Amino acid sequence: MDDQPRHPARDHATPARERPPVGREHLPARPIWLCRVCGGPWPCSPARRRLLHEYADAPVTLAVHLAGLMLEAGEQLNQAYPYTAPSPETLHRRFLGWLRDGC
Repeated sequence: MDDQPRHPARDHATPARERPPVGREHLPARPIWLCRVCGGPWPCSPARRRLLHEYADAPVTLAVHLAGLMLEAGEQLNQAYPYTAPSPETLHRRFLGWLRDGC
């Protein structure tokens, strides 16, 4: 059985040669929302490229997915860093603003 998560809008799995090694995927470390691999604010560039690839056939679904993650990140960051959490505008740019231009 394939341990890699599948996107419900896709009807096939990503070929193994295109997937990063297990444990090297650019995923968020919650509740601080930094990339587990590169340490940058998530979604980092590699995560954005992967998301664009995974949701290539479902851009609206990607936007809805990222909007949900943006809300989750906002709540968690406000709890973890109540005085220095990013503003809603900053979170919007970080999670959704890049979608128009790609990575």
